[in-house]
Amino acid sequence: MIDSWGETMSVYSRPHGMATVRSFLKKNGYNHLPSPAWRLGRKSFHEGYQREGLQKILSYLDNDLEKLYCLTAKDSGLRANDLLMIRYRHVRKDLEAGKDYVHIAFEPEHYERRKAAGITFIGPNTLHHLHRLIERGRISKDPDSFIFPYAYNTILQILRLARTKAGLDPRIQPSHGFRKFFTNQLSRVGMDVDLKRRLEGHHLGVEDAYTERDVEVLRPVYAKAYQYLDITEEGAVNSSLSQLQQKILDNQKEIAKLRAIVERLGRIELEPPITLSPDIEN
Repeated sequence: MIDSWGETMSVYSRPHGMATVRSFLKKNGYNHLPSPAWRLGRKSFHEGYQREGLQKILSYLDNDLEKLYCLTAKDSGLRANDLLMIRYRHVRKDLEAGKDYVHIAFEPEHYERRKAAGITFIGPNTLHHLHRLIERGRISKDPDSFIFPYAYNTILQILRLARTKAGLDPRIQPSHGFRKFFTNQLSRVGMDVDLKRRLEGHHLGVEDAYTERDVEVLRPVYAKAYQYLDITEEGAVNSSLSQLQQKILDNQKEIAKLRAIVERLGRIELEPPITLSPDIEN
């Protein structure tokens, strides 16, 4: 009966749901249950969104608040539950100070749980829409007002529909795909791995006590990565230009290294050839 009930659940919920029921029954005297029919295999891998996919998703969203959710998700890398917890007070300080990269300043408890929020930011793509929605009165400046008036399941349904209309891979997780985009773009910068984890909200283990938490130290690190997070056409041009400039610098360093080797070889005095006596030659 447990196995049959488990088949009615999604493959992701099934193991936890069945284990919960089995645990409940055992605690109430059913100690001779057979081994479960399900097995935990390798965790399936899901791709994140790519730049073109994000642009398509946005094109199929008519509501500006829905677009703001997507932009905030890809800029900050926050999980869906954290995104839906953002209140105006969390962005007020940097937003009203006119910062180019606004820190999402959650209360301490958001950073101290098992799946912690990252010490992260939102950039120009998101801020452009955010300022516009505030001016139009769609977002309140009341410190306690939520930025996104959605329930978790509601925003997932909206994103699933947009993903389908855009013709994207249905295996891309509707909201978590933005977080994977964020993580993939940070990897392109080549930043310190512990600072990257700090921005992502991943646990650092013993390195946690030694890794920077100062927002003003992390802000320029994030700003450097934004060339890859920017999904505008201008951002794509800047990213390509940056990569070309880096390639030129790498080539110049290699040329300088080769020149130094050539110069060292030029200073080596070759010993005269050994002349053999006639007797040795014979």
